[in-house]
Amino acid sequence: MSSPDSVEDLDWEYEPYYPTNVEVPQIVKDFIKIFFKTSDTPGATDEWTAHFHDDAVLVMGKSKAYRKDEIRKLRVGMWDKVEARKHRVRKLFASNFTEEEESKTTLECMMFGDVQYRLKMGERVQVDWAAHAKLEKRESSCSELPPWGFKYYRVFLQT
Repeated sequence: MSSPDSVEDLDWEYEPYYPTNVEVPQIVKDFIKIFFKTSDTPGATDEWTAHFHDDAVLVMGKSKAYRKDEIRKLRVGMWDKVEARKHRVRKLFASNFTEEEESKTTLECMMFGDVQYRLKMGERVQVDWAAHAKLEKRESSCSELPPWGFKYYRVFLQT
């Protein structure tokens, strides 16, 4: 695969393919799309961390963050060596392992894709990734927060 001149030149979609036998609510699909677009936006730390519940757990490679304040610090650190990034979300596999009533407010999924980085030292790197996520609908309808949020999000990076 040839490399574009910059990650901004990539015409990658943030919306993955979804299973046809499991209904994924449109609001969750929108959440995923906005999350990855925000993930690729430098300086969008508050917007990115808004995708997590206050008591969420984030595992990014070997780094772990518990609660939103630690997740925020991890997010800031993710940009230390990176000038630009662009995710491609290929597929999302959704399921529910809860009782029927609870299944309306929770969703568990695995997803995979790749991400291209332009590092501050000028190098370009492309990495495959997979993620395990547990999403939960928020109890309050605060307009400043997405209606769903990550309770748990773990990213596996293929280096």
